[in-house]
Amino acid sequence: MILPFLDWARSRNSNKMEAKALLQQLNESGQIQLRSVVTMEELEAVLAQRIGTLMQKDPEGLLQLLYRIDVDEKQALRVWADASAEEAARVISRLILERQWQKIETRRRYRQEPGDEEERW
Repeated sequence: MILPFLDWARSRNSNKMEAKALLQQLNESGQIQLRSVVTMEELEAVLAQRIGTLMQKDPEGLLQLLYRIDVDEKQALRVWADASAEEAARVISRLILERQWQKIETRRRYRQEPGDEEERW
């Protein structure tokens, strides 16, 4: 299962910039701390490894993380139940990245430029 966002992100020339933005979003959210990564694939792999560890050692903590990040819990639980642990960790990491990217894009879309305060009214 490849999410449309990841397919799109892999095809872009700015893969490093997008990975950096997602890494920053994840680290700033306070839910999960990841080291610096270079590419989207590396970010996905590092996150999947962290998710796999949470699945094994702290499943309740993983559910809390998914809730705080606002990942579709039903979809994540369905994947968790139906797939191997490795595949589930990979797909859940993609769900997290997809949700974080949606937040980034929403902020970009609705960001007020300095001096645009008159338009708000």
